[in-house]
Amino acid sequence: MIYVKANTNYLAPTVRDWFRALLVLLVITFSHSALTAEDQPKVKIEGVSKILAVKLGQYVQEPSSQSPSGLRYWQRSVQQRLTQVLAALGYDSARVESQLIDNELNVNLTLGPATTYGKVEIKILGEGAKEGILKTYVASSAPLVGEQLVHADYEGFKADLLSIALTLGYFDAAYESHRLAVSRKTHNAEITLILNSGVRYRYGSINFDQSELSQEFLHRWVPFQEGELYDSSNVDTLAGDLRDSGYFGNVRVRADLDNANNGTVPIQIESTLREPHSATVGIGYGSDSGPRIRGSITRHYVNQHGHSAGVETILSATNQELSTYYSLPHHPDPANHYLQLDAGVANDIDDDVKSLRYTIGASHRRIDKRDWLQTYSLKYQHEISEIDNSRMRTQLLIPSIGMSRERTKQLTDWGTFKYSVDAQLSMAREEILSDLSFERYYLRLGSSQAFSPEHLLHTRLELGRLETENFSDIPLSLRFYAGGDDSIRGFGRREVSPQDADGNAIGGRYLSTISLEYEYRVRASLGIALFVDAGRAGFSELDPIAYGGGFGVRWYSPVGPIKLYLGAPLKGDEKSPRFHLSVGN
Repeated sequence: MIYVKANTNYLAPTVRDWFRALLVLLVITFSHSALTAEDQPKVKIEGVSKILAVKLGQYVQEPSSQSPSGLRYWQRSVQQRLTQVLAALGYDSARVESQLIDNELNVNLTLGPATTYGKVEIKILGEGAKEGILKTYVASSAPLVGEQLVHADYEGFKADLLSIALTLGYFDAAYESHRLAVSRKTHNAEITLILNSGVRYRYGSINFDQSELSQEFLHRWVPFQEGELYDSSNVDTLAGDLRDSGYFGNVRVRADLDNANNGTVPIQIESTLREPHSATVGIGYGSDSGPRIRGSITRHYVNQHGHSAGVETILSATNQELSTYYSLPHHPDPANHYLQLDAGVANDIDDDVKSLRYTIGASHRRIDKRDWLQTYSLKYQHEISEIDNSRMRTQLLIPSIGMSRERTKQLTDWGTFKYSVDAQLSMAREEILSDLSFERYYLRLGSSQAFSPEHLLHTRLELGRLETENFSDIPLSLRFYAGGDDSIRGFGRREVSPQDADGNAIGGRYLSTISLEYEYRVRASLGIALFVDAGRAGFSELDPIAYGGGFGVRWYSPVGPIKLYLGAPLKGDEKSPRFHLSVGN
């Protein structure tokens, strides 16, 4: 037995001691890593282009052992691996020689003649012989006589041709012959592909497993009819629309091949309804509005006809809103057409300027084939506008038309172009249940262009115009304002707007603002930005233009984007710079 006597006369380790220990550990770790990396043999490939050398280097693995025998085995495996890869690229007679000198494997390649196609025979039998999509794919993608053989391209073409036939409903399609013959002596390759497509199936019965929603309502989502030619893209569209509908938690749409008969295949839709109710809460902050809360409660299906309803609210120091809606999917396309009934109350506060409005109305909303959301609405609005305790009551019946769209285009592997459009036209007439007549035009354009993973440009344009003979009677909610976090930075909320004698923003007839912002991404979730904003809101299209500029940061956090800017008025304005903080969308 061993006894150890403890020394109780020791000093507790200090923070400096812990730091020294950590530093030593890091030095040992990085030194070991550096030595390990230095000890790894390097591979140098010569005799081919740099592009091909880099590509071949990706197939070379590190040795599993640093012993002499382990390195010799690794050298042989590298030669064997490169020989196989070159053969797959059409170089069947390539020579691979190597030498291991001073911890470096020098590989010298002699490619030799490339194998090319001397004969290409591709036939489609059955009903698919007249199928335009199959014929087009063969004409555009099949190997050609004289082209270099690349085994992966040949296998990919063969697999894709069969896959396209299956997606078009040729479920019995199979290759009667698929042969690739390669002569190493003549460096010649011959292809024989004969695909028998069989018949093209048609849609059979369309079966939903749901009982809570009516079959008549569910079948309105189906974009095809029983007896039409099968096309998997229609099946995918149905599955996507059902998933996006808001009614289901899980959706699976499949062709029931086990019960296919006489050239028809039943379509089975298996789904699980989501919970009937859901609630959301969002918290944000803006330097113009202060803390804000958004909340909603949604009843996703009120009855078996798919009607839905909900309540939404927005609460901040400057704006409080409460609205409710009842939505009815519209025949014949419930995914893209619906009628909505709305009612709400909103209260806007800006110093001594207040606006309290009550609305009730209906709208028809339609998404067309180009993803434009078209809105046709009619609402009754009663508004109480107050400026310095002076009240004005207005009752209006407002028909309006709106079009909006958001899209993202992938330009390159890293480059994207995102844009949004929101255009609105609304009006009222004294002759039709309104206290005054007006036409109001509004357009907002936004874009975000990625020129590289690090360099982005954000732009925004707003235009507005209000035509009326009685502007002083126009309620405050319909007038135009500029200035603030989402308008002209460097100025306060509605600061670039017509004001009364007491300095209260009372809004104008015209609006025009533009914003340019350059962002440099330090990393994926963090960017630094420079911006310039300009614009005006006034009674005349010739009113002075206000300019603001500055810099800031954008953090794309897990809880939403957080934007902090320091902006200042430009062009001689003596106002002090101000911060603009926005948390959340």
